Amino acid sequence: MATVESIITQRRAAILQRWEEEAKSAPASRGLSPFELSNKLSRYLDLLGRWDDPHGERRRQLTNYLSARLREGYRLNDIVEELMLLGTCVTLEVSAAGGDDGVDASELARLQATLREDAGATIEVVSRYLLDDVQVEKQYLRRLQSLAGATLINSEREGALTDHLREVLELAMESVGGQTAAILFHDKEREVLWVAASAGLVEEPLMHYVTDPGSGSFVAEVAARRDETTAVLDAETTELEVSELLRQSGIHSLLGVRLPARLPLLGVMYIGMTERRPFSLNEVQRLESFGAQLTQHLEQARLHARLKATVEDLRIDQVLRERFISVLAHDLRNPLSVIRSAAHLLDQQADKLGDLRDLPVRALRNALRADVMIRDLLDVLRIRAGHELPLTLAECDLLEVARGACRELADVYGDRFVLHGETPVRGTWSADALHRALWNLGANAVKYGSPETPIVVTVRGLEEGAEVVVRNQGPVIGEADRNTLFEPFAQRSGDEGAAREGWGLGLTLVQSCARAHGGSVAVASDPGEGTAFTIKIPFDSRPFQSRAAAP
Repeated sequence: MATVESIITQRRAAILQRWEEEAKSAPASRGLSPFELSNKLSRYLDLLGRWDDPHGERRRQLTNYLSARLREGYRLNDIVEELMLLGTCVTLEVSAAGGDDGVDASELARLQATLREDAGATIEVVSRYLLDDVQVEKQYLRRLQSLAGATLINSEREGALTDHLREVLELAMESVGGQTAAILFHDKEREVLWVAASAGLVEEPLMHYVTDPGSGSFVAEVAARRDETTAVLDAETTELEVSELLRQSGIHSLLGVRLPARLPLLGVMYIGMTERRPFSLNEVQRLESFGAQLTQHLEQARLHARLKATVEDLRIDQVLRERFISVLAHDLRNPLSVIRSAAHLLDQQADKLGDLRDLPVRALRNALRADVMIRDLLDVLRIRAGHELPLTLAECDLLEVARGACRELADVYGDRFVLHGETPVRGTWSADALHRALWNLGANAVKYGSPETPIVVTVRGLEEGAEVVVRNQGPVIGEADRNTLFEPFAQRSGDEGAAREGWGLGLTLVQSCARAHGGSVAVASDPGEGTAFTIKIPFDSRPFQSRAAAP
């Protein structure tokens, strides 16, 4: 005559299919994949008809099932209904066997008794968990969160992560009543698990115990199980490989969790007790919660470390790049000075050069342009380092400064510049810096404006200071370009040809000049009105320079 165990073995697929059809329609199961729905319960089913279970394997699988359901948000009634449904499905399949395969009535009675016993244990364990241990678990997880925050703050201190992990292990031991604990990390390159921290009775030397994830060791078994904890009742007698320190320590029961449960392996954490007993549902649930929270903190710590390393690499790269540019710019000025001196000497003897008499002027003009570009680059490096432009202040006439800038721009770009302003506008400013700013605005107007229209420069005095406007006709500056217009090395989109004519530093220097004078620069660009850059500065810029120099 057949036994319940043999019928379950023979008709296992049919039992699970019948159970899944009913269970998946329950509201609590919505959102679970077929694997998540039946995986834990199928392992419990395999042990349901085995009456001889001295090691409590059936109860351990029941505990794994309960733990998974609690994580998935099931209520107590939902869990009990699933268990009762499984009993019904088993009974129906056993009865369906019929004939010579019929099962003795005592076997069926024993099956029902086992199901009632496990349902009663479920009610007791889950009720106790829901009433008491949820609050306790929250306390431990809050303490774990506090430890993680302190570690990120003190992450620059050598050994901070190891100390943090040891404190986490001590907290985990306290939460489940364990006497030893360890965390092993997975080295992807060498494909080994190594001890990162340990606490309690067995303090494994860091990096001392190293094992292959496929070696058949206890921690390898923990790493291999993606969806449940791994338990050992006696570390002294288990066939799984454990370290000699652990085997000889008096530790018996072991419980390990994979970090994380399903994603690529980060590591393993385990707890050990001197008692020989299975871990309770509460202890399993708490250690799983610890593992999930710890995984998040480790990922945060890893991302934090990676971000710090990236920021430091960028900082070093920026320092080296700016130092290189600074040295290069200074070194270029010496040969440029020689070229300018030679051009001046040749220009004084232009009559002897015949058809080449214009070469000294062209050489001098380009040497001056290169010197201006180098000066701009050095000043931008100063600005990016957080310094204001150094100004030499004296009383000057802004209208006269603008007139000189327009005259020099006309020498280079042709007679396109129109100056509006009838009366002097005097103040305490840096004539050299303002001349340079107006030159940059005029050159920018030539670069991006319509070549057939004039560029108008207007100087006027206001009640609170002075204003100079440089306006040109041409394509409107888009909103996206306006947001980055004054940033170093910025170029307007869609105009690669113009972008090649400079480094994109002119407007950065214009803005820095205005700010160093205690003023501002604004841009307006509208169809039909053209593009206008407006610089406004107070009449006396000395107070702003003293404040800039104070730091």
